[in-house]
Amino acid sequence: MPKYCFRKVYFICTNKQVIEPAIKSAVAYKNKDYADILLDQRDKSVKMWDVNKPPKTYSVEGFYLVHERLFDELLKEHSK
Repeated sequence: MPKYCFRKVYFICTNKQVIEPAIKSAVAYKNKDYADILLDQRDKSVKMWDVNKPPKTYSVEGFYLVHERLFDELLKEHSK
């Protein structure tokens, strides 16, 4: 079996969703502290521009990325 490793990455999520329906992409960050700084900057700009829209909840969430072959070998049977 080839050697695989897990990588933990962080995403800035909107309402606990990694990818928003209108955007269809996401940026992954290696450092949680950096993602938190960007989230603080986003919160300030969103509060300034989206005054009349319903509030969105932003959070930094961590996820483990696995190689596709490792997923097929070990994890696929345990996922939906």
